[in-house]
Amino acid sequence: MARYDKFMALLALLMVIGFLYREFYPRESKIQTVIRQTKKSQQRSVVSTLDAEKSKEVKADASPKTKIVEKVVEKIVEKVIVKNETIRIPPEDLFDEMYDIITTEQIAAAMFKYALTPTYTCKKEIHMGHAPPKDGGWDLCLDVEVTPQSCIVYSIGISNNWSFDNDAVKYGCDVYSFDPTIGLSDHKRSEHHWFYNMGLWHENVERHFDHRARNGSRYKDHWTCRTADYIRKMLNHEDRPIDMLKMDIEGSEHKVFPQMLESGILNHVKQFAFELHMGVGETKQRRWHLYRALETLMRSYGFQLWKMHPNESVKPDNFGEVAGMHPCCHDLSWINPKFIKAGQ
Repeated sequence: MARYDKFMALLALLMVIGFLYREFYPRESKIQTVIRQTKKSQQRSVVSTLDAEKSKEVKADASPKTKIVEKVVEKIVEKVIVKNETIRIPPEDLFDEMYDIITTEQIAAAMFKYALTPTYTCKKEIHMGHAPPKDGGWDLCLDVEVTPQSCIVYSIGISNNWSFDNDAVKYGCDVYSFDPTIGLSDHKRSEHHWFYNMGLWHENVERHFDHRARNGSRYKDHWTCRTADYIRKMLNHEDRPIDMLKMDIEGSEHKVFPQMLESGILNHVKQFAFELHMGVGETKQRRWHLYRALETLMRSYGFQLWKMHPNESVKPDNFGEVAGMHPCCHDLSWINPKFIKAGQ
């Protein structure tokens, strides 16, 4: 009984202490409660702010490659997920910034997937020159006005294959042919056909070459090279549109494209046809220039690709796992929409 009495006495003492604590200890008012909760909220806010600043510091210290990848991801999320739009991968407006992280093979993949995909369907077309698989033939879309007896054709790069040029003359166009590599002097081939011992280049120069022949001997060569806008001015065609500009310049297009785009001559060209040359072992910069030129042709000038024809005389090359198998050369035919006839 003694233990029980002691326990009950202790319990009574604790109850008294509890009563006294509740009665006399200063309670927290509602205002104090709000202040206390506000302080805790402010503390959490400060911690969050510090975390955000640390995150910014980490991002600021991130490599340019990381920043570019983040931009690409943000662009994809914005367009595809938020706006439910289609988008090229990589986004075209971030392509320049991606140069340091994209590979040569990936540039080729973008080229084959986007830049070489026709976007216009021609309603009426004719073929001039040799028919495939022979080389030298090109297609003309008549959705733009190509009027016999007044049309103009520039044919740059002949290599002694006159089939296209001859058919263009038969159609009724004035044809101007250019090639510094076939050993012919300037001359008039027929009433509506002129030849110039001249090449297309990104500047007006006299180019000198030191060649090695197959037998081991060396010989010197000289080419007169001019820009496309210079040629147009030389022929007094500045007040006339060019119905078709065709060029096959064996890989030098990566040099002349930027100058042609910058000069604005393509604003006066109804149709632009050329053979695009790509090599498996070409440099990243060269391939990049080609892709950017085609992007500019489409976006800035509005040209639409209406026909793409791979060169069937060469076997496909392996451009890598991403890009796949493709021939090195493609004949591309582009149309300038501002010259398309109404109703087409």
